[in-house]
Amino acid sequence: MWQCIKTLQHGRIDIVLDNAGFELFTDLAFADFLVTFTPYVAQVVFHPKLIPWFVSDVTPFDFKSTLASLCNVSVFPAPSPASGGLEALHALENMVARWNQYLQNGVFMLSVPEDTALGGGCEVGSMMTSFWTSPWPYWNMQTHANTLWKWFRGSGLVVFKGDLNYRKLTGDVQWPVSTSFSDAIGPLSGSFSLVSLCMSKSDVVVGVASEVAEKLDYQDKTWRVNGKFALVSFVPAS
Repeated sequence: MWQCIKTLQHGRIDIVLDNAGFELFTDLAFADFLVTFTPYVAQVVFHPKLIPWFVSDVTPFDFKSTLASLCNVSVFPAPSPASGGLEALHALENMVARWNQYLQNGVFMLSVPEDTALGGGCEVGSMMTSFWTSPWPYWNMQTHANTLWKWFRGSGLVVFKGDLNYRKLTGDVQWPVSTSFSDAIGPLSGSFSLVSLCMSKSDVVVGVASEVAEKLDYQDKTWRVNGKFALVSFVPAS
C-alpha cells in the first residue's frame, strides 16, 4: 500500500468511509497526514453513504457535524495545564482549522455536497453514492455504478474502510480462507489500486494462509468474528 502511495505525484486518494464518530476523526487525521506531510497526495475525497446501512455509517450530515463539533471547544473536557491539555487543545484547533481550509480549497472533498439530505438529493451525487447501499456486491460496480467506477479509475488509491465494505468487496461469500483477495473481489480486481482496512468481525476472511488459519482455529474458533484481528488487503491496478 505504501509503495503504491509513493509512486504518486500530487495524486488523489479516495476513502470509502465506514463509521462516524471517532473513526471518522481518525480518517481525517490519516488524510491530513497524506496531504500535509507527504509529497505524494494533493487531494483526498471522502465517500459517505446517503443512508446508514448500519446505524453508525457516515452520512453527509455526520461529516459536516463532525467538523463543526471539533471547532467547538466546549465539546471537550476542560484541559488541565498540568497534563499538557492546553497544548493539545491548541494543536487540535490548529489541525481542524487546516481541515476546514482544505475543505474550502478542495484538498479535502466529499463525494456529494455536504448539505445533501438523508437519502439523496442531487442526481450526480446519487450516482456517486447510492451504490454503497444497493443490494449489489462491489463486483458489479462497473455495470451498476459506472460513474463511480470511472471516478475510481482516476484515483491513485481507493481505501475501503471496515467490515461491511470488506464483505461487499468479496461478495459476502464464505470463501476458503486461503483464497487470494484478488480472486475474491472478482472483476473489480485490477480496475484500480485498492486497499481494504478492516477488523475481522464476520465469517468472510480471505488472504490468510491455511496453516495460519488452522493455528488460529485451534487457539480460538471465534477469531474470524471477535474483532481482535485486523486485515489489510491490497490489490494494485493492472
